[in-house]
Amino acid sequence: MLIPVKRLCPMRTFCVWVHLLGMALAPLLFIPARPAAAQEIVSQGKRPFLQDATRAFNGLSANDQVLTHIYLTATGDFNAMFSPRFGGRLYDSVVKFQSNRGLPQNGVMTSELFSTLQTVAFPILSGWGIRFVNHPTYAGNLLVPSGFGLIQTSTPHGLAFENNNSTLSVDFSFYSRDQVSLADLFTRLGQDSPERHYTYRVIKSDFFVVTGWTGGSGIYSRYIAAPGGSLGFTLRWDKAVVPLGNRIATLMANMMFLGYDNSQPNVAAVSQAPASLPQAAPSPPQVYPSPGQSTLPQTAALEPPKDAAPTSNTIVTGSAFFVSSDGALITNNHVIKGCSSAVVIGRGAATISATDARNDLALLRLMTKPSDPMGVKPVAFRSTPTELGETVFALGFPYAGTLDNGVNFTNGMVSSLSGMNNDSTEFQMNAAVQPGNSGGPVLDQGGNLLGITVARMSDLASLKATGSIPQNVNFGIKAEVAASFLRANGVIPVMVTTSAPVLTTQVASAGKAITAQVVCSSASAGQE
Repeated sequence: MLIPVKRLCPMRTFCVWVHLLGMALAPLLFIPARPAAAQEIVSQGKRPFLQDATRAFNGLSANDQVLTHIYLTATGDFNAMFSPRFGGRLYDSVVKFQSNRGLPQNGVMTSELFSTLQTVAFPILSGWGIRFVNHPTYAGNLLVPSGFGLIQTSTPHGLAFENNNSTLSVDFSFYSRDQVSLADLFTRLGQDSPERHYTYRVIKSDFFVVTGWTGGSGIYSRYIAAPGGSLGFTLRWDKAVVPLGNRIATLMANMMFLGYDNSQPNVAAVSQAPASLPQAAPSPPQVYPSPGQSTLPQTAALEPPKDAAPTSNTIVTGSAFFVSSDGALITNNHVIKGCSSAVVIGRGAATISATDARNDLALLRLMTKPSDPMGVKPVAFRSTPTELGETVFALGFPYAGTLDNGVNFTNGMVSSLSGMNNDSTEFQMNAAVQPGNSGGPVLDQGGNLLGITVARMSDLASLKATGSIPQNVNFGIKAEVAASFLRANGVIPVMVTTSAPVLTTQVASAGKAITAQVVCSSASAGQE
């Protein structure tokens, strides 16, 4: 009797917390509008559908109004401070989004357009890995893009975050009035020098903003007048490695103003924001819906071995690994099947270069090639055959958001040289793998590639068919099959013969360096 296997389709709590984030921020971000005399004057003539667009936006819930701003910021169509009022700037941003995607340019946020906006923005936001952190000495918090591998350290004035490659850093500080005034801080942070040039500087009684560049890096600083001093942040990013840094800065600036009315800062309101983004319960669904759905659908107990695909308007995640130094990665076809866009966490957007549905393989390419500091050493494919009983190590990102967000490392052995129904393109192993491991590498004791994690025996199906639950019956695609797929698509894999075993910690370190998490946004199911 054939017992179906589960493709290890990815999972992510991202869409859940974004929905909750919008609900939490709506009453904090959307403070009462200022008097009409101070509001933006919008020309109906220049914006012929403004009245219809205004009615449509006002018909959205406060949650979805906030999310509209967040999503348009992520897509690069909105670059300003959020407002509860549908003004000309937001109208133009919606029209810009529509224009960039060949849609009717009327600025009207219909449910269909909102869904499309979600689909485009989700992978971008998920790739940033945004979360809130609390200032250690002051009642304030800041959104931080942790998806870039930031390491947190303490400073005399708060917290600093920087990744190992120094391609993105954040300084989150509070200065008392005794230390420096808001005006003096503006002068200090916004002063031109041979190394730093500023393109925009503005200071008001209650805040200042400076933006500019130094070398190949962008700079954005924003501080607000808080009771007792000045609270704010400076973001620096390598433009070649983090091309969307200006969008991250805009979102951070908006999130930092939680609960603040510019005329009357309110520290108590700031402290109401969550210290960390809410997480979904650790339940087993592998595919999450868009935030518009009120409940999470349960994944079917039995999934087709080769053609599982996400449902419409969903976000799924899986694993991948680098096969070239210029940004090519390999993963499972079922991870990206139906994707309208894909993001490699910490690396940026990726294109789907080639797929092989029969062997469940897909080739991805980073849209921004790694620079020298971010260059990657591709995995080495082992040219000698897999042996029965040899030790293997599996890496990937299982249960993303429920477990930690780092790469997971497990070991086991090769228990069979063929897969289900004697499939010679696969092998069986007992290394523990879970939803989210799909597309991750399976390495030997020398740190060389033996295969790609692809499936596990379905517990429920096995229980129904045999009365027992399988114990770590998992499958990988053989490395030689993946190597042939790469050659057919213009990527020459690095090949080695069997190398001497190294320490397990060395295998883990090498595997971590090549393994990445992939986030897929699905516009519709069943697409290749």
